[in-house]
Amino acid sequence: MFNFTITRSAILSCGAFLLSSCAAVTHVAPTSGPTADIRFATNMEFGSSVRRFDDKQCKVNPKELARLRVGYLLNSSEKRLGIPGIKAFHKNAAQELVIRAEKEFTYLVTGSNVSGSTTYSCAVPFSLKAKAGQKLEVSFSSNSGIVCRVTVSEITGGTAEKAIRKPIGTYTNLLSKGYEGCSEAFNNPPLF
Repeated sequence: MFNFTITRSAILSCGAFLLSSCAAVTHVAPTSGPTADIRFATNMEFGSSVRRFDDKQCKVNPKELARLRVGYLLNSSEKRLGIPGIKAFHKNAAQELVIRAEKEFTYLVTGSNVSGSTTYSCAVPFSLKAKAGQKLEVSFSSNSGIVCRVTVSEITGGTAEKAIRKPIGTYTNLLSKGYEGCSEAFNNPPLF
């Protein structure tokens, strides 16, 4: 098992996140073929990002999909599709996107929290093949920055205030075999 957690200087991490948040993330929704709606959400106050890859080693065709944060985020724009439960999140802590369905992708969700003068960063890789027409939520959370968790749920109904969730899977930064290459993607984030 691999543990994707590192600590860094709070000053360097804060500066890197602020600089990277100046560049816009552009996601182009598929214009043909089957699609699904997905919400990426976080409880991380310092910031999170979501990247997608075509392989389980996090090397082929990397695409940044979202930057999330509970609080102010430079150059942010709300992305909302009307998936139930959106009002449970800070406006910068959740984004909803249209994605390609019926094809498996690997997602690498990374985030950081600050405790005193230490920044804890972690990443959770997981694979997902959305079904056509599905509404999904990928929720990234950490209670300490050391153990991070992604919970994937299908949204089956609800209102803007409260969603009806059907859990699909839970993943942590304690990896099972098959995602070893993702540690390199975590340790070498893209320059924006």
